[in-house]
Amino acid sequence: MKLIYEGKEITDDVSIRLAKVVDRAGENLDSIELQVNNPENEWSTWRPEKNHQVVIEQGGFSSGVMYIHSIKQLKDTIKMVCLPIKEESK
Repeated sequence: MKLIYEGKEITDDVSIRLAKVVDRAGENLDSIELQVNNPENEWSTWRPEKNHQVVIEQGGFSSGVMYIHSIKQLKDTIKMVCLPIKEESK
């Protein structure tokens, strides 16, 4: 699996705990729930913010550009929920 954050592949720089991609048909929005291990606050270097771009690719599948809608720091983990529209478009 590849994780592309703000146009840069960072797969080798992070430890992905969960990458749940929901690919919906019709008028419902696709989504990504992404959890990355963060025991030493590594994600601070990326400075994740709402509307930053995330793409997940694997085996010929691409989520397409998704935008961070929520960020939550848990114990040793960062959880992000991403949608294909920017926050202000909701």
